[in-house]
Order: sequence, then structure tokens, then C-alpha cells
Amino acid sequence: MGEMVTKINKRVLMVAYLFPPLGGMGAIRTLKFAQHLPPSGWEPYILTVKNGFSNVTWNISNTQSGCKVFRTSSFEFLKWTALLKRKLKKPKQVDGELPKTVTQTNLLIRYYKSFRETVERRLFIPDDKMFWIPSAVYRGLKIIKNYDIDLIYCSGGPFSSFFIGYALKRITNLPMVLDFRDPWIDNPYLEKKIRWVEGIERNLAKKITSVADLCLTVNPYCKDYICNSLPNIDEGKIFVVPNGIDYEDFKKPKNEEIKPYRKFTIIYIGTFHPPRMPDGFLCGLRNLIDDHPSFKSEIQFITYSGPWRDKSIELIKKLELDDNIRIKNYIPRKEIFKELFKIHLLLIIDNLSPNGKDGYNSPAKFFEYILTNKPILALAGQGALADLIKSTGTGQVVSPDSPEAIAEALHKFYKRYLRQDLYVKPNQSVLATYDRKSLTKTLAEYFDSCLNDKNIAKK
Repeated sequence: MGEMVTKINKRVLMVAYLFPPLGGMGAIRTLKFAQHLPPSGWEPYILTVKNGFSNVTWNISNTQSGCKVFRTSSFEFLKWTALLKRKLKKPKQVDGELPKTVTQTNLLIRYYKSFRETVERRLFIPDDKMFWIPSAVYRGLKIIKNYDIDLIYCSGGPFSSFFIGYALKRITNLPMVLDFRDPWIDNPYLEKKIRWVEGIERNLAKKITSVADLCLTVNPYCKDYICNSLPNIDEGKIFVVPNGIDYEDFKKPKNEEIKPYRKFTIIYIGTFHPPRMPDGFLCGLRNLIDDHPSFKSEIQFITYSGPWRDKSIELIKKLELDDNIRIKNYIPRKEIFKELFKIHLLLIIDNLSPNGKDGYNSPAKFFEYILTNKPILALAGQGALADLIKSTGTGQVVSPDSPEAIAEALHKFYKRYLRQDLYVKPNQSVLATYDRKSLTKTLAEYFDSCLNDKNIAKK
């Protein structure tokens, strides 16, 4: 590990499975906190995985991140199942084309998917990243000793990072902060586990959160959901630090780099998985074309979303939208930002209100979308995302269950496109509250409060 070093700032060990080059918006939250913490007196030390698996990867090195990064090995169940899938010879998806469905390829893939869902999503506690825990705890103890760490921060999910933080706290007695980017227990976006497995995990979650010095999450709706799913948690020690905007990350491309699509183009960035699915949007698009047949050749929907579910592919074909849909592979993050300037309408889907309550999801992609000054169509119920759209004045919220309302909204935006009236000017006073640097200062203040509480307890 190297020599002991002279201490200057307070030091935080940040445990996060998702960290560049592993992509996804979860990686960005940890990365940005780490980059902006030093001016507030905190030096970050990142503990992450060496051979991790993610649908998205970004070409960001340790040096480019500006952080001290330590990586440990893990047995990656998803990599092994990916090898199995390749053995089953599922055809590679051609960029921009509709992939073939299971029924059109090898039927063994159906059994592969069933096996993966049963083992990975229903049996592992807390998730398939559990095999990372032993090596991460071992390396974390070395980092804490050699670099005189003051505090442990854990980002979840995957929630194996919380188990790592719990073990490190028990051994070192350092303060621990848990950052819930999403709810853990009863998360409707995750496969429901077998009852006895769920019971064990719920009890472990209660134990881990009970010893946390402080918990964070991304919005008040998510806080309420976490408190309801974990009744033992002290509401007084869970605070909101939203996702935010880092203006330095993205500069508007030069005019010669922007060649707008000739068709009215709608874009979606991110993954589709139940219950966040594009089916309502597809039906709305079909309704629009049925009402205005000439639009068939004038509108296209582009996604950088990774694999689609077979049912959605079959729906595209049933609705005869093959010529209007372009399913593309992921591209580097900065290239995606350039792509956003070429299109006309940005789509966000959050078609779930858990248990009939307000939706807790506030997608991090929203904060990148708004930098384009393009309108956003949000398919969502009431909740965090709807609040963001309305308070910033950046678009329209429509029920994901109403194809008629979706078609009407698309028609409205299409008419604005014809008038060249799609420029959006967000509410700047609201956006100022989501500045990454300011939010990281708030995070540093929470870290300071944990240290102060610990010092008071020692007296």
C-alpha cells in the first residue's frame, strides 16, 4: 500500500461499485461528489471494483477523475452469465436496427433469462455484487489504516457497498454515511425476491441502517419511501442531497458539429426495464400517426438504451413502427451530449407510482437534458420528476398510461417544431439550487456534523 502520509484535509473513504469506467448515472453522482469535495476540506479516497460489470462504460481514467482510486477484484456473476448467453449464439444487435426476439433466435435463451432472474435477482443478498464484499473490506481496512481515514461514505445500489461500509464501521468505529440513490427494500424497480430471502435481507437492512450515523437520498419522495420501507430508521438522520448539474462537464458543441436531423426526432437515453417501459409511448406514437398519416415519414424515435425486452420489440412490429424506431448502442457520454443538440424533443419515462403513491424517481439524466434548452416530455405521474419539470419550466408531464394524451402532446411539440419554436429557457433561480458544487458543500457539512457528533460522544 505504501508509506504513511502526512494528513492535511479530513479524509473520506467512498465505497461505490459504480465508478468510471463503469457507467450509469449512479457513477456520476459519486464521481462529482469526489471531484468537488476538496475545496470543502475533504479528501476523497475511492474504493471500487476492478473487474466490474455494467451495461454502460465510459472512457474516464483514474487520472482524469482527479481522485485516488483503489480497485479490488470480484467474482462477477453477470460476466459468467453473459458468456453463457454468447454460447447460446444470440445474434449481435445491429446498431440502429430492431433486434431479433427470443422466439426468432435460440429458445435456450429463454431458459438462460429465467435462470439469471432466479439466481441473480431473487437469491443473492443483497445483490449479485455480494462477491465483491470480502476483497473490498480487506482493502478498505488497509486504506483506513494507511491514509488515516475519518469517515466512510457508501453509495447504493448496488447495496453490497452498504455491507462493506457496515463491516468497516464495526471494525474501525468510524462514522458511516449511507447514500440511497434509490430505495433498497421494496424497490419496485428490482425483481421481487423469494419470501425467506427477502425476510433475511430486510433484517440485515434494519441492522445496517440502525448503525449508520447519517443517511442521504435524492429527493423528499425517496426519503418518505425509504422511511416507510424501513420503519426502524430515524427520520431525523436522513437528509436530501439532490442530483445536480455540473456546467463544466458539457460545453455546447460548435455549430459545425451540430447537424440536426431532418425528421422530427425524439430521443431517450437510458435503460428500459420493468416497470419503466416504452410501451405507452409507442402506443401514443401510433395514435398520432393514425390521426395524421403523413407524419409517418416525418417522425423518428432514437434510443441509446441498450437491449430492449422482447415484448416491446414485438409491440413495435405489431404497431408497424419499425421504420420510426432506431435502437442504438451506447456511445461515450460526451458524444451523447452532442447527439442531444441534434434532436428536437427529449423523453423521460417514469411510469410508476409505488403503491399508488407519488413517484420517487428524479432521473439524473434530467439534469443533463436541461443543458440543451430543448423541451422535455416526461411520461410520469405525480411525484419528484413531475415537480422537477414544472418547477424548472422545461417541458410537459403526461400520464404514461394515456396513449391519447401522449399523442396530443407529441402533436403539440411537432407543431412547435414546424414553427421552429422548441427553445426552452429553464427557471434559473430553481436551477441554481441544483449546482453540483453547492450540493457538494452541503454534503461536506453533513460529513463535518458526523465528525462533530463523534467527538462530542468521546467527551
